Amino acid sequence: MTSLTRVLTVKLFTKVATPCSLCAEAKENIDLASRQVQDRIKVELVDIEALGHESWNEKYMFDIPVGHVDGKEIFRHRIESAEMVKFFQEWERDGNGDGEEE
Repeated sequence: MTSLTRVLTVKLFTKVATPCSLCAEAKENIDLASRQVQDRIKVELVDIEALGHESWNEKYMFDIPVGHVDGKEIFRHRIESAEMVKFFQEWERDGNGDGEEE
């Protein structure tokens, strides 16, 4: 029987064309957390200034970075790697880490 492992996807709302030190720090901390959990966290960047993302831009214009998991906000402005690891462990413990192959 094959072991199936799910990966937690964090949507990181940011501004790609505009330098954002908090966004860079958040991505770095999520990447560090991922390495601590066998690379089972991935980041999907969402550029709030991109065409078609006007509603995200209106909502988060002054609040980036913002992280979402499964459509729910999990942080705003800052996330430490230890907090991300804890979130991942709770996500996995609650059964979200079962059953779907990456």
